[in-house]
Amino acid sequence: LGEVPQTFPVSSVDVNAIAWFKYGLLQLFSFGYDYAGPAFVKSRENDPKFALAYAFEALNNFWPVWGKDDLAASNAIFSSMPGDATANHHEQLYIDAIRAHFNTSLENDTEARLSEAVTAIALVTESHPGDSTGLALLGLWRLVLSAEQAGAAAQSSISLADSNLKSALAIDPRHPAALHYQLHLYDSLDAAVAAKGLPAATLYPEVAQDASHGLHMPVHIQLRLANYTACFAADSLALQAADATCALYGLAGDEGCNMWNLYHSLEYLQFTGYQIGRWKDAMAMNTRMSNSIASAAAKQHPQLASLMLWFMRMDAREILDRAFVMLPQTQLLDVAMNCTNPEELVPGFWTSHTQSGATLAHGLCQVFKFRPSADEANPQRVALSALRARFVEVPGEYGWEEPTNLSPWYIYQVNLMHVAMLDAADFFVQAQDSVNCDAKQSLFTQAWAHAANATSIEDVLVPVADSPTILFMSAHELYGMLLLMTGEKAHAAMASMAFAKARSSQGPQLATRLGQARAKALAGLPCEAAAWYEEVLAMMDQASDKADLPFWAELQQGLAMCQSPEDMRQRGAVLLSFNHSIEVFSNGQRGSDLPPYNQSTQPMVFPALVLLLALSVAACSLCGRLVRQRHPYLLCRKEDEEDHKELICQSESA
Repeated sequence: LGEVPQTFPVSSVDVNAIAWFKYGLLQLFSFGYDYAGPAFVKSRENDPKFALAYAFEALNNFWPVWGKDDLAASNAIFSSMPGDATANHHEQLYIDAIRAHFNTSLENDTEARLSEAVTAIALVTESHPGDSTGLALLGLWRLVLSAEQAGAAAQSSISLADSNLKSALAIDPRHPAALHYQLHLYDSLDAAVAAKGLPAATLYPEVAQDASHGLHMPVHIQLRLANYTACFAADSLALQAADATCALYGLAGDEGCNMWNLYHSLEYLQFTGYQIGRWKDAMAMNTRMSNSIASAAAKQHPQLASLMLWFMRMDAREILDRAFVMLPQTQLLDVAMNCTNPEELVPGFWTSHTQSGATLAHGLCQVFKFRPSADEANPQRVALSALRARFVEVPGEYGWEEPTNLSPWYIYQVNLMHVAMLDAADFFVQAQDSVNCDAKQSLFTQAWAHAANATSIEDVLVPVADSPTILFMSAHELYGMLLLMTGEKAHAAMASMAFAKARSSQGPQLATRLGQARAKALAGLPCEAAAWYEEVLAMMDQASDKADLPFWAELQQGLAMCQSPEDMRQRGAVLLSFNHSIEVFSNGQRGSDLPPYNQSTQPMVFPALVLLLALSVAACSLCGRLVRQRHPYLLCRKEDEEDHKELICQSESA
């Protein structure tokens, strides 16, 4: 787990109290909360007057980044501290800072409470500048504070946190807490920021070899850099460590043992497994989760509700990351997939996001599997309407109408985005199935309007320190899929743009790279399509399922698309441009991974824009009328309402 620095104050003279305290502290540093709390209890039981043990037992009720902050439980621990408990001056500064954090008079003003704690812990570093632990905790508190702030205040807190953690590591380069918190600080979609975390991502697993969370944390950097094979390897070790710790405690058969670390890695293994073509392994992770939830339910496990969160997220990913991969070309991969309404959970920070994402997944599953008509008597329409009625409650119950608190505001916006995504898919499928031209046009218009609403929300999302790392599905990704499903060549350019925008909000993923390849193929650009298929191939792990993957045959055909001499000349230019755009992305500039948006291929944009005019007339061209359609990337206005003589269209980047 690492070592507690010598500069950290421990005044107790009881050997067992000291040993248990240090063990608890190291577990706390690596978010091993299930083990840290009991260790601090053991420490104070061995030395009832050891005040610092009570304080850190209370601190174990504060789970930064994970959303738990239990003031009542922590103050109850402080109340149990005997009157003759002792602490030296250095220890007392820590105790005062922890008390400030759990100040009940500021219970409804989290920012003010965190600010007081930052001020208090800063006194530790001012009085004892060589205390690397104080600097590490100060950096952590400032990072958490930034999630409650906006604008310049948030950036200032992040910058100061960065400085604090660097100072801690300058004193003690192997400090487990400083390494850990630095990885959270650099967890960013900006590749240039994420790359700053690579040194800590390398060192932290060496320092905390037995900490499941310590072995997992490099994933927060590698994921942002799209190094999914490295992510899978790291979480495989993290899962083994979690299982080993449970076995060490005699809890191997307890589904709730170390669940915040074990199932965290299990979910990431499922997600990254699907990215790198290890689908059988990814499905095995979901099977383990399903077995755990079934076993826990049979036992009426006290942690069943929390376990349900992990199950719902992984169940949703089975739909979004597996079943939808072939959707633009054929149909849902698994027609037997369960599309029923997920279980209602009480909203909260994680439960709201989880409930919303799970409901989105099952709603989309119902839409594309059953294609319910608008007939209210249709059983599938009844089921979908019931799901949507529950769906809209999620942001409503959460109740955030103003961004007074950025962390829940982010979740609220994501939930609204999910509702718009479901509506876009629903109207799109109805439009596809409609045989009446006027009805078809109206339904397509509504579908694109909901898609525009969803993507506009995604474009202004501002994740903060404790926001979920992975969106369930990008609104731009869904929009790109819908455009591909029209089969219209005129839609290919906007589909490509949609997948590029999805990358800027969720990083490069299998679905977006496949989407880019399919969009280029639809546009009749074989070499650009082949370049994207090569990127898909590059994602595949050496142990991927290869021929057993549903897109493997498509991949082989796509790689062979660029074969003629003219194609080969085009391919060289495409790859040169493509490699430059990837280099640009790796240097921290997002949303620019398409050759058409690269300077070297800028002229390609204009023929594509000409094709965009077709989007205004696609749905009803057979009826011989010019009708306007709105898309998220296309603004159209009629200069002459009566004669429809002029239609001006311009590309829009928002």
